[in-house]
Amino acid sequence: MKVELLVRAGSGPCERAERIWREVATAQGIELVVVNLADRTGSELATQPTITAVPAVLIDGQLAAVGVQSPEEARALVSGHGINRPR
Repeated sequence: MKVELLVRAGSGPCERAERIWREVATAQGIELVVVNLADRTGSELATQPTITAVPAVLIDGQLAAVGVQSPEEARALVSGHGINRPR
């Protein structure tokens, strides 16, 4: 499983999301890639029509959540009990 976290540098919510996702990824042994909107990869991901806000979480290339998840919500997302999924 690969989790990508799309963030904007200097954003408080993005910084909180990154701390939470780093903690969860380490505890769960998950590959986490933090992608900044200012980077080429980040700007390319941000053009996807499903991404309308950051922080945004992609799991295996699919948008799984937007906003800041609690540690419990993040663990639920990676364990397949998705919450806060976009409609």
